[in-house]
Amino acid sequence: MLKNLIKDELIFTDHSFNNHNELFDHIQINATNYVTNQFSEKLSERELQFPTGLELSGINVAIPHTDSEYVKEQFIALYTLEKSIPFKRMDDPSSDTNVNVVFVLGLNEPHAQLEVLQSLMGKMQDEAFINNLVNLKNKNEILKQF
Repeated sequence: MLKNLIKDELIFTDHSFNNHNELFDHIQINATNYVTNQFSEKLSERELQFPTGLELSGINVAIPHTDSEYVKEQFIALYTLEKSIPFKRMDDPSSDTNVNVVFVLGLNEPHAQLEVLQSLMGKMQDEAFINNLVNLKNKNEILKQF
């Protein structure tokens, strides 16, 4: 399921951003066929209310997403970051975690969100998978990991 949602044109390796809002603006520009023009703004709003940073053993991850009405076509965008950026922690919104991998979810089928999150969580708990993902630069190799 994940492999069908990850779009090769939305895989970005070794990118640098000063904060997650810059990353959200980047996905807005690069995913115009997939999202409405409010997607970035709604990602930011939702991130304030429901933080998505996950502190894992080793490499930290964020899974920002927003309501289905801002998604035209389902996708998962993947960012591996050259330098980490802070996200508020999902389990402790008063704390930040420095994130190196970001999965931006664009889902417009309500039942798909739970399935996708469960699949992603399974992958993220595999430390070797995340470490390998960060080191890959070729989009085809990244897609093979899924």
